[in-house]
Amino acid sequence: MQRRYRLGDEAGWLELLLACGFDELDPEGFEQYLRGPERREGSSVVVRGDRIVAATFPSRQDSPRHTGVLDFVASYPEHRGLGLGRAVCV
Repeated sequence: MQRRYRLGDEAGWLELLLACGFDELDPEGFEQYLRGPERREGSSVVVRGDRIVAATFPSRQDSPRHTGVLDFVASYPEHRGLGLGRAVCV
């Protein structure tokens, strides 16, 4: 099931990112990263059972045009090739 961020997703999201090689993240740093309101409100996750298996969230760029980008498009290795990255980006 694809859905937006929900309060309480942080631990599962961080677990996913760590499994995908984002070793520099820790719970405090990840929480700080999520402070931008666009990151939570514009997020997208795919959940299988009670586990987040794919996710992304946006960031606002400091530019004259105030454009945005998608950050950390990630899925567990065993869920790759199923179109979940595309699903969270759309």
